[in-house]
Amino acid sequence: MNRWAVVILIALYGLISFACSSNSTNPVLPDQNSSLTGAIEVPKCQTHLWGYYDLHFNLDTRTVDVVPRRDVMFTANVVNFINGQPAGLGFHINSTPIGTDYIDVDIDVRITHPFPGLPQYNGYDVRGIFMGDGSGLLSYGGLNVPESGQDQFMFDSPDTGFGGPDGYSRWFNYSEFSGGVLPLVQYTQGNVAPPGFAGTSNVNPYKYFANGLGATEDLWTWLMAHVDQNGLFASGATNTRNYYLRFPNSKGVVFGYAIIANWEGDESQYHPSNASEAIACEVLDNSDLWYVDPVNNGGSIKMEVSIWDWDSEIVGGVMEDYNIIIESSVLSSPIEVSGPSLVPLSGDFHYSTYDFDIPADNLTGTEGNELWIIVKDNNLDYSNEFGVPNQAQNDSLAAFFRYSIQVNDDSGCGNHTPVVL
Repeated sequence: MNRWAVVILIALYGLISFACSSNSTNPVLPDQNSSLTGAIEVPKCQTHLWGYYDLHFNLDTRTVDVVPRRDVMFTANVVNFINGQPAGLGFHINSTPIGTDYIDVDIDVRITHPFPGLPQYNGYDVRGIFMGDGSGLLSYGGLNVPESGQDQFMFDSPDTGFGGPDGYSRWFNYSEFSGGVLPLVQYTQGNVAPPGFAGTSNVNPYKYFANGLGATEDLWTWLMAHVDQNGLFASGATNTRNYYLRFPNSKGVVFGYAIIANWEGDESQYHPSNASEAIACEVLDNSDLWYVDPVNNGGSIKMEVSIWDWDSEIVGGVMEDYNIIIESSVLSSPIEVSGPSLVPLSGDFHYSTYDFDIPADNLTGTEGNELWIIVKDNNLDYSNEFGVPNQAQNDSLAAFFRYSIQVNDDSGCGNHTPVVL
């Protein structure tokens, strides 16, 4: 079944029509007694783009210039369809450490929901995606990913331990989702500066935004304590998350930024409406990887992996909705686990925990080793009901989680932590 996020074009057409023809005193909103969609059936949509921007840091004035992208295909960019302002973005730069060949930016990003007073447009699983270049390459799908030291990169602050990604997403990366052939489903050129940045990475890091989730709060811990909230980003609410970003001198302090939200319809039965892909991952690592030289090395990736996926369901004791792919620098090829092999140790309605023990067969050193956990949906892809093409449309919908993995210089026990450079 294909539930890719497509434009809520019919709903918005109805909204705009009512706004233009009704007696409402608000040029954006219809009369309170009017339906936003009239008698037109609204497509059942999921992931929508609230905005796509170029962000330029001015380190002298400690400000951020925001330039909306006008050449990117927008699916359900409801803000611009109703002629309002872009989704509210605010910034507070905490510090800007400077290295010999890079500049770091520790920054709080504040997002304000673009529809105050319209709870029927509550968002769920809102993510702010940091988009840069991708010099690295995943074996999975041959996708470009950010490479530390070469590209714009996001990781935990060496000082505070905060600011790293909550996950990675392929949604709306510039190289695969830009352009378009259907004018009603894409932006038209506006009276703003022309876009100046086009990131090459296909898979980009994000922070998760929700009511009550603190700027530096751990996402997994928060989800476990607020499961009934369904990742709500309420109409008109403002939420803040902390990012720690590194910009190599060769790149400049500029990047793309996309805001995505989940929404299925304006009637109460469509709320909550959560993301179809996994949105969070937690790893408990007991790996014992070690490397002395090309002959003397060994150990295994040993870890418990917990996946938060709102829609997943255990059937007959196994997970059938998704497969888990483990790709790592210490493995010669990715390992895909599916079907009868994907038996959870434990879990609840929205998450499951799995145990993995994978012998390493590609140990080459102790530094720079990392691991990707890729959760591939077995039923959904990136296509849309309107048939508007994108380069990812036939690929399985997937969620990506990235970690550094420690390899010792002897046969002692290794450990597993989020990416920290």
